[in-house]
Amino acid sequence: MPAISSPLLFQSYDEAIKALNIPEDMYVFKITENARSLDSVIQGGQVLYKVGVGRMNDPGHPAGNQMFHRQKPIFDSLNMYQRVPVFRLGANGLAGPVEYLGMYKFKSLLIGLSFEGFKYYIFKMHRNPDTVECLI
Repeated sequence: MPAISSPLLFQSYDEAIKALNIPEDMYVFKITENARSLDSVIQGGQVLYKVGVGRMNDPGHPAGNQMFHRQKPIFDSLNMYQRVPVFRLGANGLAGPVEYLGMYKFKSLLIGLSFEGFKYYIFKMHRNPDTVECLI
């Protein structure tokens, strides 16, 4: 798998998926900039914390208990591909622009408890420290 330098910018999400040859059955993490989001990319893009699947007040901000069975598509994809592609969406969402952050491997699953008293999942993911991998 060839290594490419980061970041890669695309005009839209669909353009990014086609250009990177990402399979249709591969789960994709989408990070949306939002002040209330619990999603975060830290350590120069090497570590990603991504809130699991469930109802959201805002992108990355859970609105109620997240059920473990709703996380199954993520685990199925990780089981098949051992990683997920991550995109940072701009203010227009999937319409673009979209930044490709790389392929991330699963490190751990954290269970958080909100101030409102409900449970949510956070996926901790790691990227190769010096390259961004793609499926080209």
